[in-house]
Amino acid sequence: MATVPGRRVLLIAAAFAVVAVVVVVVLLLRGGDDRGAPKAARSEPLAYLPAGSADVVFDLDTRAPLVGLAVEQLAARVTHGALTADQVHALLGGRAVVAIDAGKAWLAFATGAPAPRPRGGAAAAARDGVVVVAPSAADLRQALDAARAPAARYARATFDKRFAGLPADAGARVAFDPRVLLAQRSPQLAGTRWARSLRDGAAVLTTRGTELRVPFRITGDPGGLTPGDLPIATGARPPTARGSAPLVVGLRDPAHTLSFARSAGLLSELDLLDSLPGFLEPDLSDLGPSGTVTSTRFDLAHLTARTEPPDPGDWESKLGRIDTLAGLAGKAVLGGLAIDERDGAYTLTQGGQLIARAGVYGRALVLSNDPAAKLRAAAVAPAAPLPPGAAGALTARLRSSLLATQIPELVRARVGDVTAWARAELTGVTGELRLALR
Repeated sequence: MATVPGRRVLLIAAAFAVVAVVVVVVLLLRGGDDRGAPKAARSEPLAYLPAGSADVVFDLDTRAPLVGLAVEQLAARVTHGALTADQVHALLGGRAVVAIDAGKAWLAFATGAPAPRPRGGAAAAARDGVVVVAPSAADLRQALDAARAPAARYARATFDKRFAGLPADAGARVAFDPRVLLAQRSPQLAGTRWARSLRDGAAVLTTRGTELRVPFRITGDPGGLTPGDLPIATGARPPTARGSAPLVVGLRDPAHTLSFARSAGLLSELDLLDSLPGFLEPDLSDLGPSGTVTSTRFDLAHLTARTEPPDPGDWESKLGRIDTLAGLAGKAVLGGLAIDERDGAYTLTQGGQLIARAGVYGRALVLSNDPAAKLRAAAVAPAAPLPPGAAGALTARLRSSLLATQIPELVRARVGDVTAWARAELTGVTGELRLALR
């Protein structure tokens, strides 16, 4: 487990990459209207946008003040400054739709306000109670023509079908193309058979008491897939995670996920193990029923993994053999691999670079690429509480202390921990994120 380059997207981050846009909504929105919003009185904003083919589509009820505030910020960012927050503010109070495709953004607002004058080549127009903002004058003409097509009258009904099975009482919704988002975050992951099977993604934002909840669903084509092609094990049984680090991720059948990651080319550092002779090579095919991955950093550059393999003594003896052989024969025999043992923790380096730290403590095997990680403490860490409603092989808990480094100072004092879970099947992925509020 070598140090991860900044541009590398690790498996755990990629598992939630398809809902990254949802996290933006979770962090910026508060108090969405759970009653849902009525359709625009005179026309439908979705009719003007490429909602069926865009990479990401936000559907938002801006009657909630903080939803409107989030739309002001979102619009200014996705239009690259073509619209100001003040211009957007004048268009709020009804349904707003933002579609992003290939780096360009279209916006439509149900409003009787006049069209703004955007900058940077963007264009805007008001038609039948809808203000439309497009990346260019040509894109605007296409949007206005699309709204006159017969299919436009079914735009909302067609869009609503993408949210089948998700709560209907949501004032904020997002639909997305999971393949595009994965390709942007991790080309290796996007090239897997599983990623190519994905078809459509949808998530909604609801409030329940002092929580924001974001249930999500990603559909897939099961044709030609096997359970071994999936990034996590199938089924609803959640893993047992351990520890209280700023980020704690639980995995049922961690060997399954490790095999997927290696086949996707995400953990090429472990290829070094394949060059070891059999009496030294550890068994990665069975790491026990549950595993835990923890990190103290949001970028996941430093990770610590804890598992309970069926034969921890085999790992301990092989680590000892590598240490002994390196001491007797030198680094040349092991391909330049150096090993140092202190207090039961073995540190493996190659060319002066940290490859991994490993230790066996009772039943627990602990692996890390964090030079400061306390392996023995990770081994004896108590079980972490399950995320509420967890029903899948992947769980996660992000502490508010780490989350605070990624969100505006204005809302830091109001947010608590984020919990999440995901379940993978041949037909897609389901799960939920929850954000505690203070």
